[in-house]
Amino acid sequence: MIFNLREAWVVLPGFIVGLTVHEFAHAFSASLLGDRYAQSKGRLTLNPLAHLSPLGTILILFLGFGYARPVPVNIYNFRNPRRDFLITSLAGPFSNIVLMFMFIAAFRLLPINNETTAMVVFLAAYANGILALINLLPIPPLDGSRIWPFLFPGVKLSGGKLSWIWIILLLLAIRLDVLNGMFETVLNVVSRLAGLG
Repeated sequence: MIFNLREAWVVLPGFIVGLTVHEFAHAFSASLLGDRYAQSKGRLTLNPLAHLSPLGTILILFLGFGYARPVPVNIYNFRNPRRDFLITSLAGPFSNIVLMFMFIAAFRLLPINNETTAMVVFLAAYANGILALINLLPIPPLDGSRIWPFLFPGVKLSGGKLSWIWIILLLLAIRLDVLNGMFETVLNVVSRLAGLG
C-alpha cells in the first residue's frame, strides 16, 4: 500500500469515489429490494459527504487505506430477507469491481497526456480492486462477514460491539505489510489489464 503522504493524495480521489459508490450501491440495492431505511437516512445519494467517515478518510492519507460509514439496513423490510440481504451485501464489492474496470478502460482508451492524471486514474482502478477484495474478507463488519455465512450456513461471523476490534486488527495488518501479497496480486492484475504488464 501507499504510506508516503505526498503519494497518498494521488490515490485519495480513487478511494473517495470507490467508498462513495460502494455505500450508495448498498443503499440503492436495499431500496430496490424493499428496504428504504438507508434512503430515509439520506444515504441514497452519490454525495461523498453522506458516506465518508472523517477518520476513515484521514487514514487513507497515512495508511493508504480507509473506510466509510456503513449503510444501515433493516432486513425485516426485505421481501426475501435472506436472499435480499445477500444481494445488498454483494452490491458494494460488485460496484468496486465495476469501477475498477471503468477506470482501467479510461486509462487505456482516453487520451491522457498528463502524468499525474494518468497516475490518479490508474490508482483509482487499483484502489477499487483493493476495496472489493478487502470487503470480501470474512471480518465483521465488512461485507464478507455477511456474505460467507450465506454461502456456508454453519459459519457465524457477526462481530456485534466487537466489530471495531476486527477493523483495528485489519488496519494494523495493512500497516505492518501482512497483506502485501494480496495487494501486489491486485496491482499485478490491474497493471496487466491496463496494458502495463
